[in-house]
Amino acid sequence: MSKRNSLYKSFIFIGKFGIPAVVIVLFVSSVKESRHIFFLLFMSAHCIARVWETFYTTKERKVDEFHGDWTLAWATIAYIVLCFAVIFEFYFSVGHLNYFVTTVGLGMYLFAIFMRWSGVRALGKQWAIHALGAQKIKKVRLIKLGVYKYIRHPIYLGIIFEVASIPIISNAYLSFLFCCCVNIPLQLVRMKLEEKNNVRKLGAEYEKYMHEVNALIPFKFITKQLLKHDSR
Repeated sequence: MSKRNSLYKSFIFIGKFGIPAVVIVLFVSSVKESRHIFFLLFMSAHCIARVWETFYTTKERKVDEFHGDWTLAWATIAYIVLCFAVIFEFYFSVGHLNYFVTTVGLGMYLFAIFMRWSGVRALGKQWAIHALGAQKIKKVRLIKLGVYKYIRHPIYLGIIFEVASIPIISNAYLSFLFCCCVNIPLQLVRMKLEEKNNVRKLGAEYEKYMHEVNALIPFKFITKQLLKHDSR
């Protein structure tokens, strides 16, 4: 096993077990306020959902190994760092929850779930964590079903909303700043590299799709609908 693969697996282990362990330890050692109970339940549910989606919904083998995709490795590390930053900021800096801000964050989080699972469902057997790198699903075709009729990257949009919503739910504003400066840019870089990979594999068909459908916000679809409405 290579050093990179060992290091990557170590971070995966920390993410799977370290994040919930720290949340539980801090909860047990803190004063039992309603916001602490809410945070424990939210982070526990989030960790379970993220582990399940990452390791048990894809058809790929050896999901927890490094396959040459540096964007996934760095995005994973940044995601784990963000979660720890949110946890420690919540327990040691956030005095109370602004419930309006938390509610907005929960709305963003639910939207993120919808986008991710709409994308996963539409991709079917082509859903893969390792979209780049040596080990990935070989047989691919252009998917234009479901949410992919409106935007090209619903899963990335869901991830962006998710990483932004976690610190917002927790009122962890410094962590939100980290998310805006690190997590979101990494996802955008990863998305662009995957686009290049799709063009390489699918050629003119994907280039036409890029021309017809927006990446994250369905401006072209909305414009078409407005034009249809005006022509009536």
